[in-house]
Amino acid sequence: MTTREEQEKEMIEAAKRGDDETVKQLIQTDNTLKDCQNKTKGDEGATPLFHASANNQMNVIITLINAGVDKDKANNDGWTPLYIAARNGHKEVVSMLLNA
Repeated sequence: MTTREEQEKEMIEAAKRGDDETVKQLIQTDNTLKDCQNKTKGDEGATPLFHASANNQMNVIITLINAGVDKDKANNDGWTPLYIAARNGHKEVVSMLLNA
């Protein structure tokens, strides 16, 4: 059986790499996984939406927003998905987050 911690790690990694199917499957398994926070040193508090926004993973962003993710949840440094998308120059992501 997969532990909650393993599911959270899988969700974070899927969001980073743009694996929309895995994100959808994990949300179906446990909808609260959409708002899980990374516990890896250096990425503390980053959500799947944060990682998807940082990496310009539009399909994952749409899936997470449609699942009701908290789009304004900041990481432990106070950075939001909108901030990291803007910082990384992902204009389409910025627009999506502002209009969500």
